[in-house]
Amino acid sequence: MSNDLIIKKPDEMVKMRGEFSESALKLSAYLISILEKDKRIYSINVKDYLSEFDKKIGDFDYLYQVAQELTRKQFRMFDRFNKRFGVYNFVASVEYNKGVLEVEFSSMLMKYLLQIKEKYTKYYIKNIMNLNSKYAVRIYEILKNTLEESKRYDNQAVLEVSLEEFKEFLSIPKGYRFNNIKTRIINVAQKEINKKTDIYFEWDSKKLGRKVGYIQFFVSEKVRKTQSTKPQINFNTWRMDLLSQTRGEGIIQIGNEVYALKGGYLWKDDKLLTREKALDAWKELYENRDRVKIISREELQKERQKKKFQELKSLIGRKTSIVPDGQKDFVFVEIVNVEPKSKDLKEVLITFRDIDFPEKIYTEMYMPEQIEMLKQQLF
Repeated sequence: MSNDLIIKKPDEMVKMRGEFSESALKLSAYLISILEKDKRIYSINVKDYLSEFDKKIGDFDYLYQVAQELTRKQFRMFDRFNKRFGVYNFVASVEYNKGVLEVEFSSMLMKYLLQIKEKYTKYYIKNIMNLNSKYAVRIYEILKNTLEESKRYDNQAVLEVSLEEFKEFLSIPKGYRFNNIKTRIINVAQKEINKKTDIYFEWDSKKLGRKVGYIQFFVSEKVRKTQSTKPQINFNTWRMDLLSQTRGEGIIQIGNEVYALKGGYLWKDDKLLTREKALDAWKELYENRDRVKIISREELQKERQKKKFQELKSLIGRKTSIVPDGQKDFVFVEIVNVEPKSKDLKEVLITFRDIDFPEKIYTEMYMPEQIEMLKQQLF
């Protein structure tokens, strides 16, 4: 992950009305930039994120507020022409533990985002991370969206929006008069956007009677060679992408060196590496990234489940004694089948055959602790 990440944001989301703090806007933009098909949960190493993008969320209490914003924020899609609408929470849940922020998208929103790829507003994440005002971030997104929608060949576009609609887009307090909006919001945003991003805009107001009724934005795209070339992979990009892919958990192997990744931190020989040793290890892994083998948490879990299931299958043919449901006395039985009832193997159906009366079959549900007790009784 780096400032070269490209955000692909649905037009409807760009035009979304409602309040979002500057940090919540930036974090939501970053999350959208790393969206992948069939992946709902994303891990962010907070130290790396704040060092590159947003130092404000280094404060624990503030990070908690931002997390609440993300879970409470609703995104609404309303299509009267096609008789469709949707109301989605931006994220389903946010958890923070040992320096790693885990964010889970709602399945319905993910489905919607993946359906409307062709209507994305695209921009490099560095264009908003350097902005210091939530209003500047929102105005940038709206103007960038206008450019994306424009079919002109000179990379210019005009957006005319009513003052009331503009207030809604930016969630401007009702008490703000136009002079306040002009000096404290638009002019401040214009100075930042024109200096720090890939677009440039001028603006004007139009009166409706005696009062200002509309605002016109004249926006053009700056031509930058750095954005016309393929983004380069650097150390932070590679490391953050790896942490995102593994969700901060897994095994990293290079040659005979094996590291465990837990909570976004490197471990070796069951010991947490110090900051200095971890940095050296990360740099070595980066320099030899073509030879690095990564086993994600999901792959580890699958391997553990496979091994666990094989162990359960090995019980077939073993003999023991049980008290079947509805009976009072022990019967001697042989295990004839083991079938998982849940993916995590926390519930397992075990089928027994009565040794003295082979025609009698018993099927019992076992939990992990019950299976361990059963193993001790085998003969």
